[in-house]
Amino acid sequence: MKVSDNFTIQEFVPKEIYQIYSERSIWFVDQRLIDGMQWLREYFGASITINNWHTGGTLQNRGFRHPTTTTGARLSQHKFGRACDFNVAGLTAKQTFDKIRNDWGIISGHTFFTTMEDVQYTPTWTHIDGRDTGSMELLIVKP
Repeated sequence: MKVSDNFTIQEFVPKEIYQIYSERSIWFVDQRLIDGMQWLREYFGASITINNWHTGGTLQNRGFRHPTTTTGARLSQHKFGRACDFNVAGLTAKQTFDKIRNDWGIISGHTFFTTMEDVQYTPTWTHIDGRDTGSMELLIVKP
């Protein structure tokens, strides 16, 4: 099920959730996350990979995470449907991180994103989320 011009719901949820809820899996993903990832897709002008289990890949916990999963932190923004780990085609995680950080003034005005994980801890992917920080500044966290 398409949830935006370039994304399907399967890209935002793990296989076990989709198998149970199918199109209703949308219930677990904050619409602002979908809108923000679509905006980033257009901004970068390149495909973005979140989960790819539905196309034969192995990635399935990079959007919403089931509350009982041991992947990530106990109260991760992923478990609230407000976070994505992703890769932009043609860019390294560092290049993606730097572009978002350097262009934050533009990006923050078009998305609900507030936080990124320091690329030093995520060298092969980019983590972004929309936790309430009370600030317009980009928060860089070290998990």
